[in-house]
Amino acid sequence: MRSICCFICHLWEPALFLGTWASDLIQIFFTWLKGTAPWIVPTVVGIFSPLLVMTGTHYGLIPIGTNNLTTAGHDAVVGPGMLVSNTAQGAAGLAVAIRSKNPETKQLASSAGFTGILGITEPVLYGVNLRYTFPLYAAMIGGGVGGLFLGLTGVERFGGFTGTFSTSCLSPDSRSCSTWLYNE
Repeated sequence: MRSICCFICHLWEPALFLGTWASDLIQIFFTWLKGTAPWIVPTVVGIFSPLLVMTGTHYGLIPIGTNNLTTAGHDAVVGPGMLVSNTAQGAAGLAVAIRSKNPETKQLASSAGFTGILGITEPVLYGVNLRYTFPLYAAMIGGGVGGLFLGLTGVERFGGFTGTFSTSCLSPDSRSCSTWLYNE
C-alpha cells in the first residue's frame, strides 16, 4: 500500500513543476509588459483572467500585486484588470439569469453572478459561463474593454481585493481604503 501511495505522489511532481513554471512565466511576462506599455496590462489581464482562473495560473499574478502594494503602495498589474474581469464575469452570469427561461438556470446564474460581482468568479465561470460559452466570450470582451479604459486612465489599486466592493481602494486616498477594510 505504501508503494502505491509513493507512486501516486511521484505522478503529481511533473504536474506541480509545470504549474509552477507556467505561473513563473506569466509573472515574468506581466512584469515586462508593465514596464513596456502600462496601459495594456489591465487590458490583457481583463481579457485572459477567466482562462487564467480556469487553469489556476492566476496565482502567478497575485505575488506581483502583493509585492507592488508592499513596496510601492499601489498596484496597476493585478488589481484593475482582475476587478473589471470579475465584474464582467458576474454581469454575464446575471445576464444569463435575466434571459433564461429555465428556473434552475435562473437560480444558479443569479446566485453565481452575484458572487462573481463580489470577486469570487469560480461559481459563475464553471457553473454558467463555460456551460453556455457565449457569456464567457462576452465577459472576456467586457473585461478587455474595461481593462483598456482603466489602463488608459491610469487607475491603480491602493489596497483591498478584486471585488466590486473594493472600488474605494482604487483612489489615491488610501486612508479611505484602510478605514473601510480594517475599520481603524
